Amino acid sequence: MSFNKEQNDHAKNEDFVSRDKNKAGKIALISTALTKRGCHVLVSPADADVDIVNATVE
Repeated sequence: MSFNKEQNDHAKNEDFVSRDKNKAGKIALISTALTKRGCHVLVSPADADVDIVNATVE
């Protein structure tokens, strides 16, 4: 399944993101949109807690 901004949201988000491929696609779409709007985006390869803390203290 591919993910794009036109995808309908009839399925529950939890069900959709439970598949790693879908989750990665959603993260990529959001990251791209934020980057285009001038936001600095970090994508963590694992649990993002450490990255979040490090980014806030920079």
